[in-house]
Amino acid sequence: MPTSLRKQDYASGSALISITGKNFRYGAEVYFGDYKAIKTYVQSSTSLAVEVPLSSMPSGTYTVKVQNSDTQSDSLVNAFTVNP
Repeated sequence: MPTSLRKQDYASGSALISITGKNFRYGAEVYFGDYKAIKTYVQSSTSLAVEVPLSSMPSGTYTVKVQNSDTQSDSLVNAFTVNP
């Protein structure tokens, strides 16, 4: 997963990033602070592709939280930065 993205590099207002981990399940959701990912694609139990809503997010550092449909979750504190 990239640790930072610059808004100016994504004219569409969103970016697709990969997240690796373990125990991902169909229906998982990803949050960047209070901002929910536009779409989350569970590629396998160890890989997600996530569309990040960059245009909605102010510049800053965000905790990334992955929550499975059974409410099991894990977070990486201050793991992702949005730059102007």
